[in-house]
Amino acid sequence: MLSENNHSREKEESLVTLKKISLESEQIQISLIDTQTKYKCKRTKKGSRKKSSAL
Repeated sequence: MLSENNHSREKEESLVTLKKISLESEQIQISLIDTQTKYKCKRTKKGSRKKSSAL
């Protein structure tokens, strides 16, 4: 009984760590996407400014 409980607890802990790792990787991906969109927005803003000045 005791050994079984320990095993299940270890399984749960490993699952939790896996979830944490996946969450962290997701956050990294989101931050990467955020920086990409910010960079794109900056570029488009510059482009729109040029267009507006031409008008």
